[in-house]
Amino acid sequence: TRNPNNMALLNVLFQYDSQAAAKHLASVFQYLLCSKDQYLRALRVLMREIIRSLRYDVDFQALCLGLMQERTEAVFRDLEPASKDRLMSSLADLISLVALLSITPAVREAASAFAHGRADKKEIELTRQFRQQMSRIQRDAIWWLHMVVTNMFNMSTIESGLYRACIVKVLFLDLPESYFGKDNWLQDTERSVLLRLASEVPVEEDTLMRILVIGLSKELPLTPHDALEIAETVVKRAAALSHEDLSMVQVERLHLMDAILNLCAYHHPDNIKLPSSYSPPHLAITNLYWRGWVLLLIVAAYNPENIGRTGWKHYPQLNVIMEMVMTNNFSYPPPTIASSPQDIESIRVKEIQLIELEKQRIIEFENYLAAASTRVVITEGNSHLLMQLMAMDPTGLARRPPLYVLEQLKELNTKFKLGQVLCRSRNPDFLMEIVQRQGTSKSMPWLADLVLSSECSLDVLPVQCLCEFLIHDKQSSITLDTDSKDGDKTEKARSKQKLVKQEQLLTRLQSLLHDPNSKDQMVLEVLMYFLQRLSSADYHTRQQAIKGLCLVLSRPSGSLEVSVTTVSTTNSIDSQSETTLTPPTNHSPVEAMEVDESQADKPESDTGAGIRESTVTTINGRILADSLRQSYGWLLEELPLLPKFDLVQLQTCKALRKALEHETYPTAIVVYSVFLSQHCLNHPIQELSDIVQDIAELIINRPTITGHILMKCKRSVECYLLVEAWLKILLCYMREIMNSEDEVYSWSDTQDQVFVRWPNSLTATMHILVIHAIVVLLTQGPPERHSDFYKLLHIWFPRKGEPPSAFLLDTSEEALLFPDWLKLRMIKSNVPELVEAGMQDLEPGQLVLFVQSFGIPPTSMSKLLCCLDMMLEVDSGLLEPLVHDKLLLSQLIEVHWQHGAIGGNKVHDWLTQNNSQSETTDVETTAVTRTRCESETIAVVDRAETVTPSTAGEWKQFILQLFTDTSHNVSLFNDMHRYLTSESGTGEESGTGEELGSEGDQSDDSVLCTCLSAVSSLVDPSSSENSTEFIRTLYKHQQTTSALVNLILQHTKNTCRRSTTLALVNRILTQISSRLKQLNLPLNNSVFLTQLNHLAAKLYNKPDSVAARVPGQSIASKLGMKIDGVFTKKSKVLSTVNVDEVSGYRESILKSLLEETTLTTSKSVGPLVDTFEKLHPELTISNPSPQNMLLFSTTAGGGRPGSNSFRSYLLSLLIHHTHWDTLYSTITWLLSDSLTHERVSPGVTLDFLWACLHIPKIWQGRQLKTRNCDTMKHFIRLSSNQIVHLLNYIIRELGERSRDQAEGSRGEDKKELNLAPSSGSAVNDVCEFRMSIMMSYIADDKRLMKAVIENLQTNISNERETSVCSMLLLMIYLKSPETLQWMSRSDLRDDTTLSSEGQSNVDIITHRLLVTMATTDNTRECDEKLADANLALRKMASLHPGLLLRQLPMMATLMSGRAQFRLQEFKVRRHFLFYTYMLGVFELLQPGLYHHRYSHTFDEILASYFDVLKNYSHGKSIAVLIVKFVHFLNQFHCHDAVRCNTILQRHSSALTYASHYLVDLVPLQYLISFVTNRDPTRDPNSSSDPMDMDDGTNQGGMGTGRVSPSFMMAGLIKQTWTNAQLAPFRVKIGKDSPMEDVLRVLEDLDDTSKKKVDILEYFERDLNRLLGDPNSRCRQLAANLVIRHLRHNPERASEFLATYLRSLSSAEPGVRTTALKHLPDFTQLCQEHAILILHTAFSVSITTRLDATQQISDTLQLLNLEI
Repeated sequence: TRNPNNMALLNVLFQYDSQAAAKHLASVFQYLLCSKDQYLRALRVLMREIIRSLRYDVDFQALCLGLMQERTEAVFRDLEPASKDRLMSSLADLISLVALLSITPAVREAASAFAHGRADKKEIELTRQFRQQMSRIQRDAIWWLHMVVTNMFNMSTIESGLYRACIVKVLFLDLPESYFGKDNWLQDTERSVLLRLASEVPVEEDTLMRILVIGLSKELPLTPHDALEIAETVVKRAAALSHEDLSMVQVERLHLMDAILNLCAYHHPDNIKLPSSYSPPHLAITNLYWRGWVLLLIVAAYNPENIGRTGWKHYPQLNVIMEMVMTNNFSYPPPTIASSPQDIESIRVKEIQLIELEKQRIIEFENYLAAASTRVVITEGNSHLLMQLMAMDPTGLARRPPLYVLEQLKELNTKFKLGQVLCRSRNPDFLMEIVQRQGTSKSMPWLADLVLSSECSLDVLPVQCLCEFLIHDKQSSITLDTDSKDGDKTEKARSKQKLVKQEQLLTRLQSLLHDPNSKDQMVLEVLMYFLQRLSSADYHTRQQAIKGLCLVLSRPSGSLEVSVTTVSTTNSIDSQSETTLTPPTNHSPVEAMEVDESQADKPESDTGAGIRESTVTTINGRILADSLRQSYGWLLEELPLLPKFDLVQLQTCKALRKALEHETYPTAIVVYSVFLSQHCLNHPIQELSDIVQDIAELIINRPTITGHILMKCKRSVECYLLVEAWLKILLCYMREIMNSEDEVYSWSDTQDQVFVRWPNSLTATMHILVIHAIVVLLTQGPPERHSDFYKLLHIWFPRKGEPPSAFLLDTSEEALLFPDWLKLRMIKSNVPELVEAGMQDLEPGQLVLFVQSFGIPPTSMSKLLCCLDMMLEVDSGLLEPLVHDKLLLSQLIEVHWQHGAIGGNKVHDWLTQNNSQSETTDVETTAVTRTRCESETIAVVDRAETVTPSTAGEWKQFILQLFTDTSHNVSLFNDMHRYLTSESGTGEESGTGEELGSEGDQSDDSVLCTCLSAVSSLVDPSSSENSTEFIRTLYKHQQTTSALVNLILQHTKNTCRRSTTLALVNRILTQISSRLKQLNLPLNNSVFLTQLNHLAAKLYNKPDSVAARVPGQSIASKLGMKIDGVFTKKSKVLSTVNVDEVSGYRESILKSLLEETTLTTSKSVGPLVDTFEKLHPELTISNPSPQNMLLFSTTAGGGRPGSNSFRSYLLSLLIHHTHWDTLYSTITWLLSDSLTHERVSPGVTLDFLWACLHIPKIWQGRQLKTRNCDTMKHFIRLSSNQIVHLLNYIIRELGERSRDQAEGSRGEDKKELNLAPSSGSAVNDVCEFRMSIMMSYIADDKRLMKAVIENLQTNISNERETSVCSMLLLMIYLKSPETLQWMSRSDLRDDTTLSSEGQSNVDIITHRLLVTMATTDNTRECDEKLADANLALRKMASLHPGLLLRQLPMMATLMSGRAQFRLQEFKVRRHFLFYTYMLGVFELLQPGLYHHRYSHTFDEILASYFDVLKNYSHGKSIAVLIVKFVHFLNQFHCHDAVRCNTILQRHSSALTYASHYLVDLVPLQYLISFVTNRDPTRDPNSSSDPMDMDDGTNQGGMGTGRVSPSFMMAGLIKQTWTNAQLAPFRVKIGKDSPMEDVLRVLEDLDDTSKKKVDILEYFERDLNRLLGDPNSRCRQLAANLVIRHLRHNPERASEFLATYLRSLSSAEPGVRTTALKHLPDFTQLCQEHAILILHTAFSVSITTRLDATQQISDTLQLLNLEI
């Protein structure tokens, strides 16, 4: 009874024994639920009242367990099945009610404070206890459903779904109404609070395990799918609430993994028995399989010690998923597993193999299943299990997750932060395993994201993560703060947060490195993380590492005082270095070098060594302060100042050694080498040997980078520092290894090791590459003020004594220290020791090889030539087999002579003589000859030293001795050089140019003038009787003459070309030229002539020597040369001596070419043209107007045959040899308004303009292989007037060709059209070729295209070259159909003429569309593909019918041969759809389709449709196509009755056959009447006009039974709507009509237009307005009707463009969404404005944040025909 005393009694009972009272109370409730009356609602009220009266002082868990106790009494056992179901459901409801009542007010307050972050310890503990209690209640409830319910209730009789509903209810996964709806308990706000608190609890391990076990049990009515779904939901709910102080998902047993995977397994039906010999494969249901892995991922994230560790090591699939969420990279395979393309390809191949094997096993398994049931042979096409199952191999190869799984993983990682949870685990440390596996030299941007999103302390994450975050986002965090000023608050807050964390991280790393108490391991890890990245193959990774090192090595803000002290110290060193390095002002560079060489001989203990060592330090300090401190001060300044530098010094050197192997930046190589030279010299000999070998490999194996630093930057700071550092390292290495007794090599690598022994008994074992590197470095020459070079040089090339010898370690044979390539490099150097060493022991073959090399200094080449002469004296037979091309070698020797080399006379004579003279090989004779030569040489040298010529007579004798005593001319020339240098003051130490200028006015170079006067007197016959013999001697010994001229030229330049010297040289040249002409000596290809011309060119190329120039005409006449000989490439005297005379000569030639009288024969023209070319290759720049007329005039040469034969040659020269400015000025002249264009030949002009676009030099350096989508880059931009002039040239040429063709003659300009089609080609071919030129110049400029079209239209209206202009307009339309907007239909000829014209850009599109339409199959994708292609074809047929008619033969071919299938197959294969769509396209091509040009093709198309009519007329579902075809035939009959009757007569059997099944089709009977009773005189227009049908968009079947005539006529007759009929509807759909009426009219139009789409054209204005209506239903209906109307009439799309764009940009979100929904269809229907529509859609998407990605992608796919 409802008595208050009962509550007091219950209160006493619960106070006495709470658990027992709760158990008995639950037992009473169970009895009451067994009653036939439904007490559940009353019991719910009673339960709430009891707990409220007890003030929530109840053991709720015990009360729930009491409700869960098993009852075996008869009253429970004998219940009916329906009552048992009700009892089970009621108990679950009461259990959930008790759980909700356990949420006391105190718990509510504590939970609210905990959620808002203001809870104290008491409230936190209360919340924790409540969650644990609620979790245990749910655990007990699942236990009750698993263990008690199965015994207490009969599972076979329980209602389907009740068991699952009970599980969902007790886990609080059900809807709120199931908990509160029975008695309307609580308000909505309170309900949500209670459900949230009841569900936000941890999940017990036992709860999760029992759910999985229930799903695995076949006796319990819970499917594996439901069990896995419930488990996943519970785990995700708990994971979302995970807190550091309370683990919400705690699992200890590893059996959980097996249970989850077993739920995913596939089990075939039990009633199917497989053969005993067959073992079925282990398969998993694909959907459950991936859901299971996701569930395991969440569990592993919160249980890394057991589940996570096991999954990481033994389950590759789970390993991959864990790495994906940790790295936040959801691509497969993850970059941390497969970083190289080879690894990715290997994984892909393995996966493909696994998938193929899996397919075979599944199909085989399904065949066994089908054999036991349906007995159908299973293939890949009809398999049902292939898409639902996959191989069950958890420990095997990881599989690629599907896209939806990757998206789910990405969402879970964002929501639950699983990656951060896994990364925080230190036991096991998953993060470190990934980092160590990937290596620190590779970029890991995911680590930076991890640090940024991590909410934990920085000390928790490994050092590698912090370093990666620093180098990856430091710069971006700084720029984000400035870039996001205009952004939203969220971006600003995120960038601010990133910057704060960045600063915290940087401060921590800086403190770690600069704190003396830091752990050694952490300091080493931080530095090595960055240093190892310096050796990365990626340039950006190396730069990031340098950026990170700059940051972490800079001092923290707390140590500002130390930083200031360091800077001041550095400045003091810099200032000291400047004073130390200042060279003495009274010493020349040569004297300074001598001082360095003298210091090189001092012992190391000398104070000079210390001075030099400090000098290197100060040099580094000064240079760093100027140029390198900003980029590399961290290495040379900051790093050595670290407290732990001694700890990291060795590792740093190793990292820099490895970085040298990959670095490509010259400055970095220099700085690394400098650091090694400063800090590696005290390393053990083994480490020093490795460093030296790395440097040697850099010098020898990477010559490009080292050559750039040493050669191209020879005077730069980098070159100086690099050479200094390498010399220091190599010298230290040589000292150590020569004094070391330890072996620094491995005996397994002795192949390249050599044993070196010096004469002073010192020995060393070293790599041969090191020796080569030392020699290569020495060949660069000594750096200024550095003695290490000479010390190292004298180790290998001592001044006194023998050089060291080397022996191979493995064979003890003598090793070759200097191979040929190294000897050649030594000879090319400027170091005398190296040159002498390279010249020793040269073989004859080496001599010949070196002589043929270039880059050798003249002094070294002279020694080689002298050695070659001596070898020839010893044995001439040695040269014979070595010289394969004597002429080439002789020419090379002459070239060396021109460069100043001396010697080789005998070899040259031997090479040039016809018959080789045999020489004796007697040894005694050879020795005597050699001795005599040496004695004579000594005598000549002594005589030259004692006698110094001072007068003209002495100089004569000296010069004569040069030519008479040729065997000693080397020493004589050296003496002459010394005399001129010492006396004239032209040496290096002579002073500045001002001093020379001041002295020149007084002395005027008396020694040089005396020498020149002696030469002049020798060649002057009035002064010397032997002048003739001397001239012949000059000519005979041309190499000696060349050396003399070269020496005179050298000293003449040093005298600044004074008037006296120039006058003497001028007189000598005139005398020599006159004498050579008198003696009739041949001058072609003479070295002497070349030297004379070279001397003249060198002397007379300065403005201050104009007065002393020699007239070019006098030189040419006196030398007696022809015009073509004067202007060779080596002789440019005439063109450089006198500009005025040469210009006059050019003008005379030009005048001769233009005058009619001079062009008599081609023989006279050729030399003039060649001379004109050589006078000035820039053919049109000196006098543009007449020269341009020479090239382009129509009347050049008087019009006689052959008079302009030179024009093509000159044009080719103009195009290929002249400067681009010249070409551009010529183009501007040809297209200028001031030019009289009638005087210019149009053919020549157009050829020239075409060639300007294809000059090979313009395209040099560009990519040779271009893609199909690449367009030609246009570099010539013309104006509107210029393009019109170009068009006029084309019109003139085509007009002349048309008239010439009509007259049967060829014009003169046709022969000049070398680049166009031949003169016999049709005018259309020439037109197409010329149009390509104009289109190339127009490019994509619509302004120019519009100007061309307007000019052509003007010419047509003025009846000027009408036929040519019409043809050009047609050609433009073919090339660019979009130009139709500027034309009218009258401008173009009828569409039928387009079929005979050239190619069109639309042909590719139409071809692709037609092929797409014809490629049919039985898939749904085919329907969409055909619909899209049909829409595109209809649009093209409406806009460009003529271009689509060009493909009519292709249409006929594609339609033939498709009517031989059965009716069902004809429909299934979509042939019926293809015929229907094509018939709609043909309707749009009327009436051009009926033209006689297409009669044959049109007959083939009709034959295909008649085949359909004949074979499928009995099919009711095909009646729609037949009706449309009959209507089409009626339209054809109205247009051409005679021709139509002929075709109908031919196919009368098909019509008769169709009439038997379509007896009510009136138009068909109308056509048959013409076949049976045809009257040729009958007017076809008098017959009833068949009406239009729909456009084929309605593809529905005709239903069953005979086709009704009413339907046929409704589909056939085109309704003519009157204003009276449409007036009521227009009023209802008006602007001010109620929305209900508007919607009713739109719905009626929607139904009517499905069969009669023509009615929509009467409501265009209203539909246009309703596209932007605020009502969504109205707007959607209007949009659908507009799209349907435009599909039927695509040409009307432009009428709706403005309204659609307004809707797309509307401020109403609903209007924008509706417009965006129809973006693909509308853009395709209005594709001529596609750019505007897509640009508007993209702008709206950006500005309004409306996601339009999918719609724009679909639109582009349709426009690109990817269907």
